[in-house]
Amino acid sequence: MKRLRFLFCCCIAAITLVGCSDINCPLTNGVYAKWSFYKADKPLQLSDTLDIYLKVNGRDTLLANRLFNISSIDLPMSYYNSSDTLTLEIKTASHHTYKDMIIVKKENVPHFNSPECGTWVEHYVSDIQLTHNNLDSISVLNRKVDNNEVENFRIYFK
Repeated sequence: MKRLRFLFCCCIAAITLVGCSDINCPLTNGVYAKWSFYKADKPLQLSDTLDIYLKVNGRDTLLANRLFNISSIDLPMSYYNSSDTLTLEIKTASHHTYKDMIIVKKENVPHFNSPECGTWVEHYVSDIQLTHNNLDSISVLNRKVDNNEVENFRIYFK
């Protein structure tokens, strides 16, 4: 009986050790670019309402609706397009609307970690173009957009 109990414990230990894995998969396979808002080199908390659109197949698709009191946002990037066109629409309390367009040119690189984790697409930003209605400039802090949740872009408002 002691021998059977010992054999049972050894089997459980072996199954537990074999079943454990040191692969550290991300919680999601989504890749988001982190955009922060600034004005004159100081972080800015938007007090106006912000809507963000992404142009998909020639049409504007709403990504974020009526954002208020935010200082940054995480936005997805397209998997296969070589550029993304974002439109930022700011509505002020005095009923003025400001629209700016941001074009992010990028290279898409499929990333494979392991069969357990699956695949995702990482992006390498090559260029950014923008209109200057309400935006002054954009600085690129991290050209590699992956799932590491680091600040990628700073949008500077006028």
